[in-house]
Amino acid sequence: MSGSTSGTVVPSELPMTAKTQSPSCFLHCVILRAYVGEQAAYIYSCLHSQRKMSLQQLSQKSGIKGINLKKILVTLIQLGCVVYITNNNVNGKSNIFYCHNEEGCWKLTYIDEIVRHVREKFGQIHASVIQNVILRGHLTIGSYVNDLEIKSEVDQIEQAFFDLVEDQWLVHAKELDFKPLSETFRSCIHSATREFVNNNLQYTKGNDIGGDSNPKFKSAGMSQLKKTQIIKDLAKEKFMKLYYDTTGKDKLNRAGKMNQINEIKPSGESALSSLFDDDDDVDEYDVNEQSNGTKLLRRLNGNVPLTVSFDRFLKYERDVQLVSLSKHRIGNVTAKIYNIVLKRIEKNSREVRTIEGLVDRLVADASVGAGSAGSSTSGYDPSTGHELMKRLELRDQQKGLNFGAVDILKELSLSNKYSLTKDDLLGTIYDDNDDEDDDNGGEKMSKKRKLESRFDNESYKKTKLSKIAADIKTFDDEDDEEIQEEDNGFDLNNNSENGEVLQLILQHLKLLTIDKKISFLIETSPGNFYVPFTMLQSQIPNFQVKQIVKTIFGTSSLRILNCIEEKRLIEEKNIAKSVLMKEGDVRKIIATLTKFGLVEIQEIPRTADRSAMRGIFAFKINKNYQRGKKILSKCLMFNMGEVLDQMEQVKMENKILLDKISREDVRGREVELLLGSELNQLKTVIESEKIGLAKFIRLRSMGEMIWFADRE
Repeated sequence: MSGSTSGTVVPSELPMTAKTQSPSCFLHCVILRAYVGEQAAYIYSCLHSQRKMSLQQLSQKSGIKGINLKKILVTLIQLGCVVYITNNNVNGKSNIFYCHNEEGCWKLTYIDEIVRHVREKFGQIHASVIQNVILRGHLTIGSYVNDLEIKSEVDQIEQAFFDLVEDQWLVHAKELDFKPLSETFRSCIHSATREFVNNNLQYTKGNDIGGDSNPKFKSAGMSQLKKTQIIKDLAKEKFMKLYYDTTGKDKLNRAGKMNQINEIKPSGESALSSLFDDDDDVDEYDVNEQSNGTKLLRRLNGNVPLTVSFDRFLKYERDVQLVSLSKHRIGNVTAKIYNIVLKRIEKNSREVRTIEGLVDRLVADASVGAGSAGSSTSGYDPSTGHELMKRLELRDQQKGLNFGAVDILKELSLSNKYSLTKDDLLGTIYDDNDDEDDDNGGEKMSKKRKLESRFDNESYKKTKLSKIAADIKTFDDEDDEEIQEEDNGFDLNNNSENGEVLQLILQHLKLLTIDKKISFLIETSPGNFYVPFTMLQSQIPNFQVKQIVKTIFGTSSLRILNCIEEKRLIEEKNIAKSVLMKEGDVRKIIATLTKFGLVEIQEIPRTADRSAMRGIFAFKINKNYQRGKKILSKCLMFNMGEVLDQMEQVKMENKILLDKISREDVRGREVELLLGSELNQLKTVIESEKIGLAKFIRLRSMGEMIWFADRE
């Protein structure tokens, strides 16, 4: 602990308040402590405890003064963990307030998974780029290239940036990213109010006969409710225009149209000093600029700041969850085909988190004429949420997201990256038509039995393949052999065999439509399908909640929960009869489910005077398990933070040993220089870290669809 000039103690480690005020704060503070230190994590916890704080208030609460506090705030703003609000007072002076922002913390929480996936999909250079962007919050290509030690890598780095931008992993940073959405919407409300008043003053009676003014601004005879609704609609339109602003994207791509020079001669100017001029100065841009033998950025503008799109990562995680679930419920081959479907539409599919739902709530809570965006007037109408869900369901069916068996076969013919071969597909679905002809039936069934035996006996398959490979292997055609090994057997031009393959793919797609609990696919017309992401994002969290209930509380709890869900409102006695259990056991289980917010109790009076003595109690499911999912999500967050905190404590307890093995003279010679007890202790630390990371990843995977999926 250290003191400040005002007497406030600056904690050298996270205080208990960071752990107890909320599970999300605890998790994010532990994450920030690992990346930017204890003081930055403490500042984040202080901001999390308040709606907003000024620099002076934050300094008084934290005890951190002057330049140190400003450096910490700049770092947190850069990472996207803190946003700021600028308010102008009556005297014209601007006051800056700071708020916490979870977006940057979530990026740091998933940084390992993001980097791993980008490395698998693109390569190591792309993974290094996206890791640097996450750790810096946002950066320009120009600043990234300036830091390169080898200037000949400029083309490779630019190509990596271009690929990531093209696949929507990197997006341009907007001013909206550094301010709270509620504050931005409040500004839109004020702007819409001024616009309405100004247009109303300019509106005259002559405009009724024929004029250029918009009739909706005519306030004569208009109720206050109608005026408020018009202003809110204008504010929503302005906000959505700001949110989907593509100015930065256009500016980012416009630079490639100017840079047409391939080779640059060396000169004595400083390296890359003028390669990244702003695109607005097109006339002043000299394409003959020379810079130490390096090349100009040909495709992208080096001055546009880029940041990682967390929504793009959530699309990938949603697909991973769906493929894993389809493999568990249907089968391995069907899951591979489903993976092809999801990868094909991943980039163009709708986002996991939709801004429309948040904006509708901001519109409902906004006050017009007085107050702020946080003041409630009419409240949120549930019908608005239902209409939004219908619009999102229609968006899932838009052009480009529909597909058929031919599209899947085309993907398999063009790429071998899906780990699905023709041999894997053949024989997976039994056809009743094989038994119609007695003469040919035996041959066909024997062929199917051979395929099944090959799938059942992996050793036979491997032995046969290795024998064939050994017979045809020569030293002169190793490259050709590698190509043959990579060939998955699908050929779009082979019309003689494509009929059977298309039929098998179609049957696997139909298997994905028949699940009653989870609608993996929906068939709109014979042979045409689409992925109902909106429906799935409400089904998967409910399914996960039930699986957790089954794992923790037992199968009997799940039976009772399903019974209550099916009957909607049911008494305890009827539950016991339905699930064939004793009333005492049912009572205990219902008490547990009620404690965790999964079941609600409703009193049903039997007399006209609603006497409690004559009333009975029935049970029903909490609407869409909302309360239970909220409790579960907080529990998962807290456990994740607890796991990371315990891992950090183990490292601190063994700090001397870990410092010793990190020395240059010890690294690589641990067995020779460490004692037997130290080796055993080191092994224990490593095993503890592995177990902790495994727990953390499992908890994180369980909570993804509960934290981020749209809920109504």
